[in-house]
Amino acid sequence: MHARRLTSLSALVLLLGGCGRKDAALDRPELRPPIPVEELRFSDAGTHLAGADWWSGFESAELSALVEQGLSDNLSVQAAFSRLEAAQAQVVQARAPLFPTVTGSAGGSQSPGGTPSLSAGVGVAYELDLWGRIRAETRVADHERQSTEADAQAAALSLSGEIARTWVSIAATRAQLSLLQEQQQANAGMTRIVRARFHNGVAREADALRQERLEVGTAEQSIAQQEALELLEHQLAVLLGRSPTEPPAVEIQALPALPPLPDAGIPVELIRRRPDVLSAEQALLAADAQVAVAITEQFPRLSFSLDLGSVGSTPEDLLTGWLTSLGVSLVAPILEGRSRRAEVHRSRAELDAAIADYGQALLVALQEVEDALAQDRLQAQRVENLTQQVLLAERTAEGLQAQYTGGLDVSYLDVLTGQTTAQQLRRDLIDARERQLLLRIQLYLALAGPVPREAARTPDSQEVGR
Repeated sequence: MHARRLTSLSALVLLLGGCGRKDAALDRPELRPPIPVEELRFSDAGTHLAGADWWSGFESAELSALVEQGLSDNLSVQAAFSRLEAAQAQVVQARAPLFPTVTGSAGGSQSPGGTPSLSAGVGVAYELDLWGRIRAETRVADHERQSTEADAQAAALSLSGEIARTWVSIAATRAQLSLLQEQQQANAGMTRIVRARFHNGVAREADALRQERLEVGTAEQSIAQQEALELLEHQLAVLLGRSPTEPPAVEIQALPALPPLPDAGIPVELIRRRPDVLSAEQALLAADAQVAVAITEQFPRLSFSLDLGSVGSTPEDLLTGWLTSLGVSLVAPILEGRSRRAEVHRSRAELDAAIADYGQALLVALQEVEDALAQDRLQAQRVENLTQQVLLAERTAEGLQAQYTGGLDVSYLDVLTGQTTAQQLRRDLIDARERQLLLRIQLYLALAGPVPREAARTPDSQEVGR
């Protein structure tokens, strides 16, 4: 009978909770970008539709494997998704007060020479969400969870870009080393020619010394490039969650082909997929829900409690003589030094800041796309220009060197200038092509949405102690 009374009263409490006012907060403001995004269009771009796995545009199995390994094993990404799990738990905690809390107790005592005393009890407590405070707190936690999820996706996306950039830079550095080795051999051959002319009294010793200095200087540049290569390999190892003492085996030796120019789409589509914009949007919604929480904190709280208890000397005694107590609690602020009103004011100010942050995140996203499109277009022109310069410089250097070797009246300084100019321009062209690839990666990242979830696995799906 007591159990039926408990069930009936619990149902009544739940029914009253359902009749309570759902939300006392102001209506959620409509998200309006600071500029008419619907009317905007990005500058002309390509027609390639890049997917979530944007790095597949390189058509490199090696790069795809590196990115997937990084998304799986990188410690920073694992930390970001662990924070997401914590945020998901906070949502459960925030939602828990919407349901009654049921507790049970049991105990016993025995004094020397006395009668044993046993006790048992069941308690039910429930706060009626009259003003929607608990629901507002749940919305705060849920929007913060979604913001955290967007931050985790942004971290994964950023990591994929860092891995691709490092991979491209390794290829560029190896291309520079190969070119420098070729130039060293050419310079050594020219040194032998100048030295022979000096011994034959045709050239000055200063010419031979200048040529030797060029040869030694090229060797010094090789050392610098070798240093850069080792640092890049260490960097890639850490990005993959590995020790820098055990860098991964990267086979690429030359710069890869430029991936296709992606379709920029329209700004509205960008807003719906960029993790950083989505994070700012959810932070805005969380701030709005927090205003609702602050408002409802000014209103009374109505709580119910029901306790059933029994005391006896034997277990059979506990089955009889149950005592029931029903409590109703109404708590309302009377004097609190205007702190609750100040909290509403603070929450509204935080909401205004979140609105401004959202607008700024949107503007930055649009700028990044436009900047990337402009840089990509102009860098292509620079690569084309440098390619023409390299062709002209090499023809000039080859002609001057042939005339000098053939004994014609050609100044060695002209030959040296032709050599150094052609060699430097070839190195500059590799740098320019590397930057073109890095800018293309930047464009992909500016347009990309969340990476595939099966690639960015959460920490609990990892093998422990690996």
